[in-house]
Amino acid sequence: MLKFPVLLGVFMVLGLSVIPIQGAERQDPRPNAKALPERSKSDTGKQESKAVASQKSKSSQNQAEPDPLYYSVLALGKNIPDPGYLRVRNIVRVADGRSQIDAEGNATDSGFYYSQVANVWSLEGSLSDKIAFLLAIPYVVSNSLSLDQRKFQASGRFQSEKARYTEFVLKKYAQGLQAAGQCAALEDCQVLAKSNLDSGASIPASQLTLASGESIALPASNAAQLSSQLDALLINAATPSPGATGLGDIDLGGSYTIADTGRQFLNLGLGFRLPTSRFEKVPSAQLQTGEGMLQFGVRISYDWRVIRPLMLSLQDQMVGMLVPGHRKKSSLLNPNALNTADPTTDAAIDAGSDGNGNTQKVTKDGLSHDLILRANLGLAFLSRTLQPFDLEFMYNRKLGADIYYDDALKYPGEEIDSILYGFKVDGLGFDRPVPLYLKFLKEKFLSGKNVLIAADYTYIEISLYQSF
Repeated sequence: MLKFPVLLGVFMVLGLSVIPIQGAERQDPRPNAKALPERSKSDTGKQESKAVASQKSKSSQNQAEPDPLYYSVLALGKNIPDPGYLRVRNIVRVADGRSQIDAEGNATDSGFYYSQVANVWSLEGSLSDKIAFLLAIPYVVSNSLSLDQRKFQASGRFQSEKARYTEFVLKKYAQGLQAAGQCAALEDCQVLAKSNLDSGASIPASQLTLASGESIALPASNAAQLSSQLDALLINAATPSPGATGLGDIDLGGSYTIADTGRQFLNLGLGFRLPTSRFEKVPSAQLQTGEGMLQFGVRISYDWRVIRPLMLSLQDQMVGMLVPGHRKKSSLLNPNALNTADPTTDAAIDAGSDGNGNTQKVTKDGLSHDLILRANLGLAFLSRTLQPFDLEFMYNRKLGADIYYDDALKYPGEEIDSILYGFKVDGLGFDRPVPLYLKFLKEKFLSGKNVLIAADYTYIEISLYQSF
């Protein structure tokens, strides 16, 4: 299950701008223009520098000073344009992964391969020099999970499920032996049933009830035939199909700048994640497009412009549940369909059902955390021609919350450590500036625990500033 995440500017990816605007001057609409007192006085754009140069030329025999350097760096928290500006962003996220990480941090390959392409439209604007708003609308373009059957059959997950089903079939066989008077106690009958199967005898035909409440007819079979039948049943139940596409969970929120010294920023963000995704009626063989519950988010960011080219940032984004979601149970015979049988019967419970109906309540226990440590370095100090360029490096640690289906723990909280790196090309750094940038970012998985699919990500963002 993917987390697509994240409120109030979580989609931090990297950029390029190449379309010049005729007659434009470098009027920087971002907070960076006021990041340093000396920059606000002398580095606000070519128009001002030309005026200063013009005045100096009258008193110094037309010897104008060169334009101040422009550093393409952004704060992580206070990165919304100044009052009177909007920022429109489009972010493309491409994900791929295949390893599962257990509770001990060990990686296994059960044969599943995950890939996704998602697109996010984000609109941000400043209502004042301290208050800003955000609207982020994600859309899943493709969403797939494929299965390598050979690897799946060799995995511990497959073997444990097969052993459970084999034990269940033998129990039914033992109950038949007990009813026929061939043994007294059920435990003795189970020993006899296994002995008969191991010796090559055939198990009589039977009706097997699954945890979903569905039934499947098992013909009379020996050990090899039974093994083949259970293999087919388990592979069919696990085989995925193309996942759901469409709208994800929409983020809506705002941020407040608590402190701004010119070099240091402290920013607080609050928001909501709306359950607008395809979730409740998506079968288990398909990936959903969101988390399906109403959630709240809190983000706190600290940014420090150590020197003009370098911004260091620390951020924690916390997300918690407000209103639970719901998910329909899926068929075990056809995982591309929702379950229509009754999972509350005694036979279904005996097969492993939790005894609840087909509509499950989905809840999160506690807060998830998305911790980020970032360095953003502008390259203008190397050469004036590199004014539009910067580099970005991040360490990211995600601590997920436990997810419950009804009262049962379905997904223990994930722990994920990753690094991100990339670059941005900022149109405001060109000699003929444009209010546009492009970012490119790669995220590499390092380690984790309880990770369903350990994925790597590629982010591409294009952003445009517009006055209003």
